[in-house]
Amino acid sequence: MLGLLRDVMERRWVVGTMLVWMLFTSIVTATNAVAIATLNLRDTDDNLRLLQVRDWLAGQGWYDLRQYRMLSPEGADIHWSRLVDLPLAGLIMLAEPFVGQDRAEMFAATVVPLVALLVTMLGVALVARRVAGPKGWQPAVVAMIFASLAVATFMPLRIDHHGWQLACLAWVLAGAVDPQARRGGIVAGLGTAASLVIGLELLVPLALIGAGLVLGWVWRAEESRRLASYGASLAGGCAIGFALFASEANRALLCDALTPVWLSDMLLAGAAAFALAWASPADWRRRLLMAGLAGVGIAVYHALAFPQCLTRLEGVSAEVSALWLDRVTEARGVQTHSPRLAFVALLPVGVGLAGYAVGWWLGPKDGDQRRRILIVALPALVATSLLFWQVRAGAAAQLLAIPGAALFVTLLLPRTLAAGSAVVRILGTYAVVVLGIGALAPILAHVLPMSAEEKTKERTRTSLETAGKTNGEGVLFCKEARVMGLLNRIEPSTVFTHIDLAPRLLVLTHHDTITGPYHRNDEAIGHVLSVLQSPSAEAEDAARTVRHYGADYLMICDERAPGDAPPASDQLEARLLRGETPDWLEPVEEPFLEGLPIRVFAVR
Repeated sequence: MLGLLRDVMERRWVVGTMLVWMLFTSIVTATNAVAIATLNLRDTDDNLRLLQVRDWLAGQGWYDLRQYRMLSPEGADIHWSRLVDLPLAGLIMLAEPFVGQDRAEMFAATVVPLVALLVTMLGVALVARRVAGPKGWQPAVVAMIFASLAVATFMPLRIDHHGWQLACLAWVLAGAVDPQARRGGIVAGLGTAASLVIGLELLVPLALIGAGLVLGWVWRAEESRRLASYGASLAGGCAIGFALFASEANRALLCDALTPVWLSDMLLAGAAAFALAWASPADWRRRLLMAGLAGVGIAVYHALAFPQCLTRLEGVSAEVSALWLDRVTEARGVQTHSPRLAFVALLPVGVGLAGYAVGWWLGPKDGDQRRRILIVALPALVATSLLFWQVRAGAAAQLLAIPGAALFVTLLLPRTLAAGSAVVRILGTYAVVVLGIGALAPILAHVLPMSAEEKTKERTRTSLETAGKTNGEGVLFCKEARVMGLLNRIEPSTVFTHIDLAPRLLVLTHHDTITGPYHRNDEAIGHVLSVLQSPSAEAEDAARTVRHYGADYLMICDERAPGDAPPASDQLEARLLRGETPDWLEPVEEPFLEGLPIRVFAVR
């Protein structure tokens, strides 16, 4: 029996990882059952992803990703690709004949992110085995569950692309540390290409891993096979991915997706990697010089050919950035958030970085092992620094730190267990395990304060999970299906509403809207936010803008708790909440709208 257990713990890592995944997914599916049953998608991008799949299955072109229920009739430009739509559409088509469209969408929206989690956990477990030894997968898969920012992207109904990008990142790491060089290069190259086809969010850590493969070749010429296969698969994968998945809009020289801009960069980088590996001089100094020249050449080419892509990739005007992007929660550094969020984000990353340091000093001193540690640790370190720029880097930073956490446990746990002091054996072992698997962060997070913004999000999340009930304060929330769905009693119209409400409105109702938070439509975003924030002195300009977009109704959201006073601001949205209606709007007073947090006004 002990031999069988040892076999499972060391060699049957795939089975062990799948068992952990099955247990975890069973729990999160059960706890999200009500939200799943009402398809309460929480994020704007999750809602638009479902809408994109619906439109495709209804006949919209494969390469046409415009959202025609925004900014009708031309439609709003969405910079995504179809790659992430495939598993959702496949499961919906598979289930729909048996359970109908609504339940088929619930099924797909539940299963797809959990499948992405399994792919990610297997990749992370494999990286941990290769970096921390045969038993390294055990703390790694548990640490994945406790990495709250990373695992949040895989929860049921989280159907947008971020989870799949983390899955690609895990397998890029697996290829980078694969003992079989040629196979590892192919996996790393194809994983990088797939991630870039999905989106550019992980461009920085992917570029660092690619640079690490080049430096690994500088360190050891034997790495030329890995570098050559990486370069060929990166270039080939990006070219095929662009041909198959780039939308019509993404064939322009834009900076925010795998357009010809980044495709040409990746083709050049792949060719350079292959050429370096093919030349592979014996002297490491010559290899370093050649690598440096190649890197400078690619950077100069990008700067000269695409100077428009040297600034913010979204290409949003300064005015709209001030109104919108600069205020987005995820776009602020972790230091600007509450102690609770900062602690939950940084502790797992800090333990992982400590684990890499422990692995460097206490682990094997051979060159291969140290190369593997460096190629994972350096992107983790950079991703951690990016957390202080934008907290949205936290998911990737936590995933990159997990192999370090595995090193932390596998190297320190035997030492605490063998300690002569009982205090060290008990408390030291407890500390190593709790820190290493990341359990300390959620344990202590509950005693740390939240910001007002996080409290509002928590109330909204609780309400969306219970859906059919109000929370303890009796508050309804605008994005609930039972609230927004009542708008279907109004004839199909164009509704002028906040950009964060627009995707949910489209999913749950038959109405059209102006735009959502999608940066290629920055002019419309600026107009929507400017109207809602307009002072009373600019009432005529606001009315003119709303009529310009052909809006029949204007809708705002009122999620105040009982007893909360309306805001005292002079902005239009605040005035409407106080019951001060300008003469170009007329309140819609229908019985089915009474007691709801949405306020609807007809445009005169």
